[in-house]
Amino acid sequence: MTSREWHRLSTDVFASDLAASKLCSDLTALGDQTVDDLVQLYNRVMTALLNQHCPTVTVRRRANKKTTSWFDEARRRARADERRFKHTSSDTYYRAWSAELSKMKELYEEKNSTVWHSEIATSHGNTQRLWQTLQSVLGEPASDDTGAHTADDFAAFLRQG
Repeated sequence: MTSREWHRLSTDVFASDLAASKLCSDLTALGDQTVDDLVQLYNRVMTALLNQHCPTVTVRRRANKKTTSWFDEARRRARADERRFKHTSSDTYYRAWSAELSKMKELYEEKNSTVWHSEIATSHGNTQRLWQTLQSVLGEPASDDTGAHTADDFAAFLRQG
């Protein structure tokens, strides 16, 4: 998965380069362009500036390693069957181990689905809680870093020309 390291973005340098770009430097030249041309220009300039100031990086998500009691019991049974199989190499123990793994996987998927459906259902009407729940489901870390600039600040900057 790719992401940007936003904490490395220097807003002052970015704003300076944006002001010097085709988007902001000569606004009269933009008057003859169609909306589609302006959107393409915006996308090109912003992508180039972001790639320059905040390049994309490849990241890996870490799996959530927290376990629960219902999962621990199923895992204990599967591990016991696995140890018996490895100790004896018996087909009977292999089948028992395999069956226990299948049951454990089904149980895990069912419980996981139930828990997250319940969490999302209890967030109904509360968008902040729903967003926090979805971040938990996706495994994304919670972050307060919204930056010093708002969308209104950005729009005001672009209007200054």
